[in-house]
Amino acid sequence: MRLYLEWLGDFIDISDKSPEELGNSLSLSGTEVAGVEYPWSYVE
Repeated sequence: MRLYLEWLGDFIDISDKSPEELGNSLSLSGTEVAGVEYPWSYVE
């Protein structure tokens, strides 16, 4: 399942965390995180 930061931000305060930090926090809670993607990173 993919989670989008905007959607996740509707439920918890994510203003002070990077995507990697959120992934680590989710992993520590027992949720499997396969990776963090930046879908538009190739567009300049």
